This record gives sequence, structure tokens and C-alpha cells, in this order.
Amino acid sequence: MKKLLFFVGFITQITFGQDVTVLTLEECYRQTIATYPLKNDKRLVKDISALKIENLNLNYLPRFDLSAQATYQSDVTMIEIDLPLPNIELPKAPKDQYKVSMDISQVIYDGGATKRQKELEGKTLDAGLQQIEVSLYKLKESVNRVYFSILFLQEQKEILSLIKEVLVERKKIAESGVRNGVITLSDLQAIKAEKLKIEQQLIELESGRNTAISVLSELMDTVLPVTVQLEYPEFQIDYDSDRNRPELILFRNQLAQIDASSNLLKTKRLPKLFAFGQVGYGRPGLNFLNDEFDTYYLVGAKLSWNLFDWNQNKRERKILAIQKDMVVTQRDVFNERIDIEIEKKRSEVKKYEKLIASDNEIIKLRKAIVETSASKFDNGVITSTDYLNDLNAEKQARINRELHNVKLMQARADYLVIKGKKDD
Repeated sequence: MKKLLFFVGFITQITFGQDVTVLTLEECYRQTIATYPLKNDKRLVKDISALKIENLNLNYLPRFDLSAQATYQSDVTMIEIDLPLPNIELPKAPKDQYKVSMDISQVIYDGGATKRQKELEGKTLDAGLQQIEVSLYKLKESVNRVYFSILFLQEQKEILSLIKEVLVERKKIAESGVRNGVITLSDLQAIKAEKLKIEQQLIELESGRNTAISVLSELMDTVLPVTVQLEYPEFQIDYDSDRNRPELILFRNQLAQIDASSNLLKTKRLPKLFAFGQVGYGRPGLNFLNDEFDTYYLVGAKLSWNLFDWNQNKRERKILAIQKDMVVTQRDVFNERIDIEIEKKRSEVKKYEKLIASDNEIIKLRKAIVETSASKFDNGVITSTDYLNDLNAEKQARINRELHNVKLMQARADYLVIKGKKDD
């Protein structure tokens, strides 16, 4: 659901009599991750793990099982001895038998299975939570694309607005020149046409910017005003710092999860000791030769030890070893890919730094040319076409610099995301 109030961290400034929301890249990161629906899964994963731990804790409590049965047997236990005494028969068990009993069992020693299961559940929880962190971290890449596209449109709009102001002033001078016969009417009309063209471009830029702001609003799950201004981010890049990607933590957690599974397997071959008891009522009781209903009880202890499992445990350990090798391979492939992407972004940063230095020289030269052309046009020495060509060349040089500047900022932001920047 859209939030009508902006999250804390937005900075509001009063500019030209209206409120302007200033938004930073870091605020976009935080808001996007904080409101993304997947964020709620962390609580659900924790709840599931807590319930599993509660169930494992029950392994240490006695177990009660109530059972009842009624049977009829075709034959029963009897003593076949001919007694010399008349009218005396030896007792025998009844063919119809009934029994109701309560069976009680208590784990005394389970070979550490419950302890290892709880350790495995803890490692599984760590891996599950980190998997969510990996998915949330990838949102930063989407934020970068939208944020810097808005920045470029924002800067283009400012440049064209300045060019429009220049054309407005030049139009006034041209109108005066037409009245004085210094400038032709067609030159004035060319100035007016160029001004209208700039206004059309401003409309297109505004539409594209509004669309991009809507996309950013969706990512952040909030309502951004069309007047929002994005700040140029300032980056402190340490090219020698260690990586801090959440995927690396995930690989580490997955390996720990496999090790915990291996430790649990070891407990399957260990002996297990249980205490048990039974309280019952039935016919016969423990005396099979008594055909009367009777109560009874018994208590004891039981030792269970799987001496031979047909190498099942060994094969399961091999499976875990293969899975561990797969995780290690995935980690190595991931590191290689990150190495390539990091080097690519470092090259992009250097490229745009050089281009911007060249852009500054070009703009300086183009600005001087336009100033000379403007003077010549005002005095009727050159046509409006010549002047507009020089003006458009300067405009394009300025746009190129802003494009390279935005690309430089995006390359730096992408570099930090690829390498893994710690959140402040």
C-alpha cells in the first residue's frame, strides 16, 4: 500500500516559494529494501525455525501412547497333561482377549541426535535469512538504473531551460534588429522556431522524468512528488577494500549447514538408550493362564544400536561431500564473475573521468564561439542558421558532459554495489 507520508530522511527545502523534496541514493536504497514484500519473509523464516526447535526440545520429554485392542485366537497356550484327579482341569488362556494400555517411553541417551538436529536447524536458519538478504541486495542494482536515469533527465532539463532563456533574450534582440533593418525576418523566425523546438524537448524530458519517478516510487513503495530533486551522490571508494557481498556470507552459511548435516549423520550409528513402561488392564493380564480381567504394569530399559546399515550412512556422507563441492564451485565462479565486473567498472570510472576533463575544454571553446557568434548575429554579420549551429554545438557539449558525469556517478555506484558496500 502506498504511503502518503514520506519516510524519515527526506530533506525538504523551500525553493522558489514551493516545497522541493530532495532525495539521496542511500535513502532510496534503505526505503526500497525496508518496504519490499520479501523483507517480511525473514520474520516468517524465524517463526518456522523457532517452531522446529520447540518440537526438537520435546525429544527430551516422556512420550505417552494409549492403545486398545480386542482379538480372537484360534488357539491359545495350554498345558496338555493328564491329571489322575477327576473333575480337575488345568487353566488355559482365553481365545478372546482384550487389552487397554498406556505406553510410556523416555529418551535417556540418543547419541547427541537432538543436539545435532538443533545445530542443523540453526545453520539452516542462517542460510535462509541470508538468502533473503541476497535477494534484497539485488534491488540496489534496479535503484541505480532508475535513479541515474532521472538524474540525467533532470540535468538535461536544466541545460535546455538555460538555452531557452538565451533564445528568449536573443529573440528580443532579433525583433529589434528586424525593426532596424539589421536582421531579416527569416532569421527572427528561425530563432522562434528553435525556441519552440526547445520547448518540445522540455515537454518530452518532463514526461520521461515523470515516468521514471513513478518507477522509483514503485520500487520504494511510496508516493514521490514530481518536483522531487535527486542529489548527486558522493562516493568514497577504496579500491583495496575487501568484498562484502551477501552472497559470500550465504556460501559460508551453506557450507556450515552441510557440515551440520554431516555431524547429524554421525549420530545415526551411535547407540541409543531408552526407558519404557506400560500400565494396562485386560484379559488376560501378564498371567496368560488367567482368563479374568486384571491390571498390570511393566518397566524396563532398551538399548538400540544399528550395527550394519548396508552402507546407507556412508552414501549419505558422500552426497553431502558432493553438495559441499558444488557450493565451493559456485563460490569460486561467483568470485571470478565479480572480479570481471569490478575491473570493468574500474575501467568505466577512469574512462568517464577522462571524458569529463575533455568535455570541460570543449565547453569552454564552444562558449567562446557562441559569444562571438551572438555578437556577429546581433550586428547582422552572420545568419541565424550560423548562430543556432554554434549554439546547438555548445548545448550538445553541455549535455555530453552531464551524460558523462551521470555515467561516472553510476559507474561508481555500481562498483560499490558489485564489490559490496557496507550500509552505514
